[in-house]
Amino acid sequence: MPGIRLAGEGGDSCEDERQRMLDVICEGFGSRMLTVLMRSHRENPDSRLSAEIQRALLDLRLMMDAIDDSCQSLDGALATLRQRMEDPLVAADLTSHWDVAGIGVLQVNNRRKLVG
Repeated sequence: MPGIRLAGEGGDSCEDERQRMLDVICEGFGSRMLTVLMRSHRENPDSRLSAEIQRALLDLRLMMDAIDDSCQSLDGALATLRQRMEDPLVAADLTSHWDVAGIGVLQVNNRRKLVG
């Protein structure tokens, strides 16, 4: 089909296509939602809409992190999750303690093995 390339065609790999999709989502949808969030917050700082948009953006970031293959270790993935969840937990007046010292640097070469 014109305009559609399958992974592996023209030298593209699955990883290249995955990264391209992440970039498109981040630069397109993510930046648009941030613009809407800023406008909503400016026009009505106490709006529930702003809080809902922030939650949706967090969900988007978590989904993108799950798709992104650049993190190849369990401790790195947990560190990213901890970073993503820090602000929402603080906003909810919750504290968390992440005890990951025993994990070390466990490499994840095939993420499908983690969920399979």
